Amino acid sequence: MDTRLIAKAEKISLKVHGNQKDKKCYPYMAHIHDVALRVSHLGESYEIVGLLHDAIEDAEPKGFKEEIVLEIKQGFDDEIFQAITAM
Repeated sequence: MDTRLIAKAEKISLKVHGNQKDKKCYPYMAHIHDVALRVSHLGESYEIVGLLHDAIEDAEPKGFKEEIVLEIKQGFDDEIFQAITAM
């Protein structure tokens, strides 16, 4: 397992969700970490997708969204990118 890839996914996720709160005013990153933890037993790729599953959808404004898409495309393989966009 390459923990650098998980750390990269965490960094991108924090960039998008770091200041967000959910409907109950909890840090949104708690949800992100919960999803990643629930699928981590399936392997590194699943954990990465768990960390990034809302990153593209929640990245606003448009320029920031394009930046996040580019970071994900450059940092991870196409299978991971396709899984994220499918979510």
